Amino acid sequence: MDGDRDAPNLPGGETNSVARGAAGDGLGAGDVAVSTDRMHPDVGRRHRSWKWVPVACVVVLLIAGGWYRTDYVGMFPGSAAGLDHLVEVNGQTPAEEPGEGDIHFLTVTVGSRMNFYEYLLAKLDDDVEIVDESVFTGGGTRDEARQRNFAAMDASEQQAAATALDYLGAPSIGASVLVVIGGTPAENNLHVNDLITAVNGVAVASSSDAVKQVQQSVPGDEIELAVDRDGEAQVITITAADNGEGRALIGVQLVTRYEEQVGIKIDGVGGPSAGMAMTLEFIDALTPGDMTNGLEIAVTGEILPDGTAGPVGGVPQKAIAARRADVDLMLVPEANLDDALTTAGDLKVVAITDVQSALDAIGEAGATSKVSKGRSPNRGAWVSPLLRALEYSRAEA
Repeated sequence: MDGDRDAPNLPGGETNSVARGAAGDGLGAGDVAVSTDRMHPDVGRRHRSWKWVPVACVVVLLIAGGWYRTDYVGMFPGSAAGLDHLVEVNGQTPAEEPGEGDIHFLTVTVGSRMNFYEYLLAKLDDDVEIVDESVFTGGGTRDEARQRNFAAMDASEQQAAATALDYLGAPSIGASVLVVIGGTPAENNLHVNDLITAVNGVAVASSSDAVKQVQQSVPGDEIELAVDRDGEAQVITITAADNGEGRALIGVQLVTRYEEQVGIKIDGVGGPSAGMAMTLEFIDALTPGDMTNGLEIAVTGEILPDGTAGPVGGVPQKAIAARRADVDLMLVPEANLDDALTTAGDLKVVAITDVQSALDAIGEAGATSKVSKGRSPNRGAWVSPLLRALEYSRAEA
């Protein structure tokens, strides 16, 4: 029958109006149009739940950025530590004189691997250098790198003592083992700090004496060493290997030992870069008067066996540490001068090549030294304290 009819009520209380198609309304004959006045409740809830998906994604990304660790670490300015109260001569700390200056050794602080946010903050801070962690670990673990750095510090201290005593003409008593090289005849035969007093029956008073006597042999020869190990005299026989150039090799690095004993008590710091600072401090402690002329002097640089200053890393950060410590003068290896000048500001910086040039620079109080020109203010100066607060497991080196 033609005409409109009331539509039945559908489940859920939804009221629909139903109309048959009429001419011109776009519906075919017999088609039915249904309009819904109110959606089913589940449909609305589904629409509302989708609104939280972008928020959830952002939260996940924020958490991931803090959790994910990059392969990079930050190298921060460390400290400028005075050595006067750390040095010992024959087991005693020399008394300090009023108004006496000091030699300071410089450090950098190396952080743990940075997360995404720490990395971004470090990029904004001119005082922080970002480097791959493998630069410090050498591809090994951090613990292995830490032990290598501590060993390097110990070796540097011994080399510094030998260099200072040699400079002062102190009497020597033999050749001390500084490093035992793995995979050589010395491994499992000699120990670090063994004192070699004779080679093949010939007395030796220095490392150079010992090396000359070893080189009198050829690869395959048996070399007899008279050794003092912790006060006990021993004779150790080692079969010489070939050093690759047809000369005898036993596999140790040696340093001359002297009658006078000097040392420095430094804990928790690794690496060789305090070598020149320790050498100068030993000379100061072993000579009368104040070598520093009342100045506070920051020094960095490795001390090499020939008394020259070897280049070191982290010099821009060390210059910042020296500047913050308000020292009067900074001494750096010649190869590191430009690095120091980038961050030294108004601090006077002098390039040195060896022990004598360092002593000359101190004596002249920088009168003829090259002085840094300063730099523009750090655009990220506010970042460093925040980044340091986020960092952890830092080790000075």
